[in-house]
Amino acid sequence: MMFAETTGQGTSALENHQKQNFEERVARLGAQNSGQNSSKRGKPSGLRKASNRLVSIFAFLIGLSAVVLARYVRYRLEVDTLTGESADAMMLMDIGIGVAVGLLVKIVFRVKSLNYYSAMIAGVLLSVVLMHNLVHKSSDVFRTYFSPQWTEMIIENTKPNSVLFRGISYTMSDMMSGQNAEASKTDGETPDVKVNELPQVR
Repeated sequence: MMFAETTGQGTSALENHQKQNFEERVARLGAQNSGQNSSKRGKPSGLRKASNRLVSIFAFLIGLSAVVLARYVRYRLEVDTLTGESADAMMLMDIGIGVAVGLLVKIVFRVKSLNYYSAMIAGVLLSVVLMHNLVHKSSDVFRTYFSPQWTEMIIENTKPNSVLFRGISYTMSDMMSGQNAEASKTDGETPDVKVNELPQVR
């Protein structure tokens, strides 16, 4: 009887010891896995931020270039109006073509970043309203790849360092004079404001 009780107690103690060892091993493995997972999560977050920045820069440049490509295509098709009566339609066409090109590039390169859309659209819009300034500053390049006639027409009918919107180029001084004109109207005066209405560019 005593031997049986001693044997039972020894077996129970052994089982408890094995159970305790098992639980300790499980706890250690859980701690190791938790540390590895946290380190894995920490590394990609930094890489992800850098990757998102690069994607945003890439998308912005794509947007800028897409509008230049759109206007080159329109020039080749002799639908190259930047100013005049059809300036609104051409501006919308440039935006549409630019966004379409940007989306095509995203599909081809399988870009998954959500920042791509906002950066690409920002590039398209800035290029639409500012590209003519590049023509003023790099006229020789545009004379080579577009034509001397097209380049001269853009230079003659747009202002350098300005924003082109709906066929009219606005400099900072134009915007300031417009504010002054509004102030004069509120005071009951009739200011003499010259509007930079541009002819149609062909």
